[in-house]
Amino acid sequence: MYVISFCNQKGGTGKTSVTSNTAAFLSNFEKDKRILLIDLDAQGHTTYLMYKDPDELNEEETISMLFQDKEYKDKGIIHQTRFKNVEIVPSNFLLTGAKVRIGELKERLWRVWRYLKLFNRFYDYVLIDTPPDLDIFLLNALYASDYTIIPTDLETLAIRGINDLLNTVENVQSKKRDRVGEDLRIMGVLPNKLNKRYKTHKNVMEKLKEKFGSGLLEDQQIGTNATLVRAYEHRQTIFEYSKTARSYKQYKTLTQWIIQRLNAQ
Repeated sequence: MYVISFCNQKGGTGKTSVTSNTAAFLSNFEKDKRILLIDLDAQGHTTYLMYKDPDELNEEETISMLFQDKEYKDKGIIHQTRFKNVEIVPSNFLLTGAKVRIGELKERLWRVWRYLKLFNRFYDYVLIDTPPDLDIFLLNALYASDYTIIPTDLETLAIRGINDLLNTVENVQSKKRDRVGEDLRIMGVLPNKLNKRYKTHKNVMEKLKEKFGSGLLEDQQIGTNATLVRAYEHRQTIFEYSKTARSYKQYKTLTQWIIQRLNAQ
C-alpha cells in the first residue's frame, strides 16, 4: 500500500483538484487496484467533488471519528465513490470541533497512521487531501504517508510557504524513522495553476527551479484551464468531463509519472 499526501499549508494551491483528478486517472490506469481517498480538510472539497455534499454527512460518517477519545477501528467511515475501485473517508465542518479536544488525545499525531494499518491489505493506493494549515490534521497526513507531493501556485509567496512546510516534513521524517522505522519521502514540488503568459508566473517558476532543481516537477506541471473549472462546477474530474482539455493530458502525464516512480522504488 502506497500512501501519498498532497500538502501545502498555503491556501489556493489546488490540492483538492490535484488529489481528486489524480485519483480519477489512477482508477482508470490501475483498474485492478483498490484506491482510498482521505479528506482531512474540514472544508470537505474532495468529499464534495468525489462523493456527496459534505453538509449532508453526520459526524459518524466522517474522518472526525478518528479524533475521538476511543480509538476508531471500524469501516463505517469508508464510503464508495462513483468510481468502482475508489472509496473515500469524507470530511466536513464538524472536523473543526475535533481541534477543541485533540490536544488531550493520546497518539493524536498517529490517528490516521494507526487507522490505515488496519486496512493495509485492502488498498493499493491511499491519497490524502490536506488542509491549508500546518495543523494537527496535516501532521496526521504526513505521519501516515510514505510520500508527499507539494502542489504550489505561482504567486510571489509560494516559495516561502514551501520552505515552512519542508521544515515540518523534515521534523516528521526524523520522528517517524525513530518511532516506526518508516520513511516519508518528498516526491516533488508540483507547479499548479500555471499561466505562462503571466510574467509573475514565469519569474516564480525560475525561482522554483533555482531552489528545488530536479525536485521541481516541471514536466508534470498543471496549467490554468477554464475547462477544469467548469468540470468542478459540474462536480466532475477532468477525466470525466473532457478528454480534449489540456489539463486532461497534464493529469494523465502526472499520474503516469507517479505510477512509474512508485514502481521504480
